Amino acid sequence: MKTNFQIEHFRDILFDGRHIDLHNNFKFQDFHYDLDKGQVTLRWIKDAGDWIVQNELSRVMITHIGVTYFKFLPMLEPVLPEDSQILSEVTFFPSADRQQDTHFLDQSKPDQEDDIIYTFIGGQVLRIGCDEATLSI
Repeated sequence: MKTNFQIEHFRDILFDGRHIDLHNNFKFQDFHYDLDKGQVTLRWIKDAGDWIVQNELSRVMITHIGVTYFKFLPMLEPVLPEDSQILSEVTFFPSADRQQDTHFLDQSKPDQEDDIIYTFIGGQVLRIGCDEATLSI
């Protein structure tokens, strides 16, 4: 997988010299899987808390291109509705071990055969195998 960003500390994204804290500063808005194009797009919007930095981006979008694998696991147990919108961890993980959806590697860039795993406070998991993941703002 190729990316135009790096992952730091399991929840932060480094993009074009900018540090993006998807856990504290953004709410997950939605994902869209375009089967015809083989693309999955995830979107976050800036949260409204008083802890948010004033000049924070208004939105972040990650588009996964050439999707070869997609898994969505729903919430494990009832939680606060907003918990489904808060990213818990994001990691690159070997596609050869797709039975492990809640393990994480501290690795900033993916290896060629890695998947990307997004987990949320509410227990949801999105796991995507693709050729390229591109962040845009």
